[in-house]
Amino acid sequence: MVVLGAVVVLVGLAVIVVEAHVTTGGVLAVAGVLAVAVGAGLIMAGLGAALVLTIPVAVVLAGSGLLGTMLAARKVAAARSQALRTGPSTLVGTVAMVRSWDRSEGQVTADGTLWRAVLSGDWQDARPVPGETVVVDDLDGLTMSVRPLYARGK
Repeated sequence: MVVLGAVVVLVGLAVIVVEAHVTTGGVLAVAGVLAVAVGAGLIMAGLGAALVLTIPVAVVLAGSGLLGTMLAARKVAAARSQALRTGPSTLVGTVAMVRSWDRSEGQVTADGTLWRAVLSGDWQDARPVPGETVVVDDLDGLTMSVRPLYARGK
């Protein structure tokens, strides 16, 4: 019975490790936790422990493992609901510096990188000058839509 309990504990731990690498929504984690608790109970029973001791220990192991799984699942759900905070899309709403401008398009520096830029919306007739600060309104591929930070005579 001790060997069977050890095998069940090892299988339960393996299932928990698989859960960490495969998205199953916690199903494998719950199965793994329950397997570890049952395996621990089998080991204790095989070593001659009384059921009065074996059952509460297995229940406490299962309960604490399930509580930990629930807390981890809650953290994962919170992380998935947050907005993406990486990549070029995070530049929308930030300021950029005009490097050069020629009629309807130019180049701006945003977050240390050089971008092709066009004026957005109502600002089509504005003429940014080099050194001026503009706001990034949108990003389409490698082209930014920008508008002046401060309205000049508009």
